[in-house]
Amino acid sequence: MLKTSWTDPGVVPRGIDSDPPVDPPPERDLTSASFYPLQNLPRQKEVQIGNCTVRLKYCDTCKIYRPPRCSHCRQCDNCVEDEDHHCIWLNNCIGRRNYRYFLIFVTTASVYAFLTSALSLTHLLVLYHDRKDAVENPNSVSFQNDALAKAPVSALLMIYALIMGLAVGSLATYHFWLATKNRTTHEQLTSSMMRPHIVDNPFDRGSILGNCAAVLCRPPTRSYIRRRDYTVA
Repeated sequence: MLKTSWTDPGVVPRGIDSDPPVDPPPERDLTSASFYPLQNLPRQKEVQIGNCTVRLKYCDTCKIYRPPRCSHCRQCDNCVEDEDHHCIWLNNCIGRRNYRYFLIFVTTASVYAFLTSALSLTHLLVLYHDRKDAVENPNSVSFQNDALAKAPVSALLMIYALIMGLAVGSLATYHFWLATKNRTTHEQLTSSMMRPHIVDNPFDRGSILGNCAAVLCRPPTRSYIRRRDYTVA
């Protein structure tokens, strides 16, 4: 959790393309009522990835052409490489440099929650069966009075951990499914909204094993943030 929260997700430096080439504004349609002046828009750039052509969007805030799979986070106010989403619980973006740590965190958290729920239920069952073995009339022993009443914390912990395990486990399952397709949450939402006009994913390796290896086993990239450098106000 700390590694995911404190790692630079892949913030792209600002001001690289502060003066981009612009295209002339289109001619105004005199029949339409427009009270806003036409502006020169930055010229679009295209890069070739495999057999697909990807257009690079210009970010007016960061003054850069966003690399492929890069998005601008409104909460962090930064362009982040391979941005998946902004996690409000970790107070950090989930991007190229910390996505693997995020997957490990949600997976281990869900396993820990299910294990806690199972051990709490085991504790209640042990109390119940020990009580039945200790009395002469086992039919007089009830699970509610002899187990739940003696260990209410285990009962509450079992329910709470089960709910959290289902919630976090569903999130982990969803992100592992995205990893099998080598897509981010942004790309998956765009694909769902633009279907059937969406083009093929240019980053798909063609197999589940190849996509998971590309997401989970790729070497970490260096951070562009120079934490010990001086800042200019």
